Amino acid sequence: MIDGNNIPYKNFAIKSCDYITQVNALDFLEPTLWPLILKEYTRIARKMIYIRVNPEKVFEQNRHFLDDFKADGWQLVLQKKSHYKWRAL
Repeated sequence: MIDGNNIPYKNFAIKSCDYITQVNALDFLEPTLWPLILKEYTRIARKMIYIRVNPEKVFEQNRHFLDDFKADGWQLVLQKKSHYKWRAL
């Protein structure tokens, strides 16, 4: 078990997972850290990152952190309501 706010995730090596899926958990982490958490996911993942957030007040107030996220070598391929998917290029 790890604390999602405690970045970097030292238990995971670079490109150690093909896919990262996070469902209904990001909104429990500090919203100002969302871009850093996503950046850490791009360090760990090889192929794809999928995030689904509870479409509640916390998400609506902070969705810009996900809407605006960009990382070298990654492309946002799904942005629908509270579903986001980035693919490695």
